Amino acid sequence: MKQVTPYGRFVRIQRMEKGHLLIDQAMYMDRTPSLLSSVELGRKAVPDDWYPIVADFLELDDHDRERLKEAVAKTNMQFRNRPRHEERPMAIAASPK
Repeated sequence: MKQVTPYGRFVRIQRMEKGHLLIDQAMYMDRTPSLLSSVELGRKAVPDDWYPIVADFLELDDHDRERLKEAVAKTNMQFRNRPRHEERPMAIAASPK
């Protein structure tokens, strides 16, 4: 199972505290729930244009907007620094005949 990113952790906590569901956020952002989940789990980087939309959806104050900005930066840094597919170690499986 994928680990939740700093962005995903922050957004999920904020959503739960405010009583929103992932589908609510997806509808607000005009995106699919699977895309939001992929970003929260680090399968995709946080798009540059998401910060203000997410901050508005969550009705964040200035302090939490700064925390969101930091979480986005940290997540995208992790995303950029992870090994590319061709650089990842691969395991070869064999089955007996």
